[in-house]
Amino acid sequence: MRIHYLWIVALFVGLLAGWCEATEPNETFAERTILSPGVTLVADELASTPGPDTYLGTYRFGALYDADDDSSPFGDGFASALYMQPFDTGVMEFRVTGSGDFGFTGFHSESGAYVAHVSVYEGINLIDSFEVEGTLEPGEVEIYTDFNLDWLFADYDVEIDNQGSADVDFVTFTGLTPGVPFSLETMDSQGSGIDTYMGWFDDSGIELAFNDDFDFPNSLLSRIEGVVPPSGNLNVAVTGFGDDFYEGSHSETGSYELQLSVENAGLPGDFDSDGDVDGDDFLKWQRGESPIPLSQSDLNDWQTNYGTVVPPLATVAVVPEPGAVLLLGMGATILLLRQH
Repeated sequence: MRIHYLWIVALFVGLLAGWCEATEPNETFAERTILSPGVTLVADELASTPGPDTYLGTYRFGALYDADDDSSPFGDGFASALYMQPFDTGVMEFRVTGSGDFGFTGFHSESGAYVAHVSVYEGINLIDSFEVEGTLEPGEVEIYTDFNLDWLFADYDVEIDNQGSADVDFVTFTGLTPGVPFSLETMDSQGSGIDTYMGWFDDSGIELAFNDDFDFPNSLLSRIEGVVPPSGNLNVAVTGFGDDFYEGSHSETGSYELQLSVENAGLPGDFDSDGDVDGDDFLKWQRGESPIPLSQSDLNDWQTNYGTVVPPLATVAVVPEPGAVLLLGMGATILLLRQH
């Protein structure tokens, strides 16, 4: 037991000595966490705040015409949508209730704010659009009606945004060697069953690649492989299943780890990866076979490191959540006090 206590204390001391902490908020690319060079493992978690699970119906002549549960592209996956609803009477009527209330009688317990996006079409031409804001309460049905002869014989769409929100984690790995193959992978060491969605972005925030389930149905985790860009940075976003636009539209909750693996790039200037920087590497540069072909930066690497050998690889650092660091510190302090 004494060894176990000392291990916890050593871990806490290691964290204080220079291990990074994931910072919040990092919900957008602009707010992303910039990791220190050498950090290759990030521990984080996703959380979600669900909106009301809606059920949507359109009415004609006072009778239910069409209904939907979870088809909306907005919200957290539990919002409703209906398309190409006829406007042949000049009257628009739709009702919003809670999931399971198939008769629109108020038999539900859902609550929360929502927005209905309405679009009116003549053929393929959009002629009008507007939004309706509402708040669903348990046992209530929200009814919206509108009359407009200008819309006679048109069609309309209704898409509900149930205002659900959730975590998206943006991070940037730095100090990497350009041109080196890499692999980014989410892991679930806590067994939370989380279903991740991951994206890779350039330094301006443009998506370069994405992945949902790299080994479906055996895994719900994500993996992206590529080559480190000239900046030496990798910008990554981790979110939940279904959140293709990284807006927090998912219902995933749980912890995960983001692991970066890079090939042994060796010493900058060692273009043939034989463990030293010599004339053979200069020939590789002349042939355009360095990480950034015929670039001045690669030539500078060769000149700076000519005659040296590859240093050992840096150790992996873990980036815990701030709360985890605090708990480890408190735990270590308590254990030391008990031993004294």
